[in-house]
Amino acid sequence: MIRPLAATLALALAFFGYEFWLDAGAARKLAGIDAPSPKGHYELRVAFPPEGFHVTRMQAIGRLIEVKGHSVFLMDVEPQDLRAIVRNYWIVGVARWKGL
Repeated sequence: MIRPLAATLALALAFFGYEFWLDAGAARKLAGIDAPSPKGHYELRVAFPPEGFHVTRMQAIGRLIEVKGHSVFLMDVEPQDLRAIVRNYWIVGVARWKGL
């Protein structure tokens, strides 16, 4: 009876620890940005040149304007969507972008 309970607790701790780590990373990445405004424009820096999967994830949160090297430029991104995407480990930085 104790083993299943210990295993469940260990899995729950691992899950919540991972979620905390993702939230802390998102807060760190967003620290340099003023309060995100509705429909803001952002440059997202990726740890590697983005592949199709990453591009489609970013297209889902805003208008993808350009991919240049490790940077993806998005327009009209909602604050909650920005926070959700920067929780991903492959996003290494975010900055405001003036747009076109």
